[in-house]
Amino acid sequence: MNTHRRDPSLDVRHTTLKEVAKASGVTLPTASKIMGGNDGSMAEETILRVKATAKRMGYRPHFAAKI
Repeated sequence: MNTHRRDPSLDVRHTTLKEVAKASGVTLPTASKIMGGNDGSMAEETILRVKATAKRMGYRPHFAAKI
């Protein structure tokens, strides 16, 4: 019998890039390029909007995604 129970308050939900993209009104590949720094051909307004949305939502890249 398992007497150990997880404390639900310890569950941390992180904002995903997909959520940032949706909130910014761009596609997931566009948000990915912007957050990855590969945004050379994109409008400055779009770049600023996605980065501001990511900051507001508390987006942090997943550490394993950078490997």
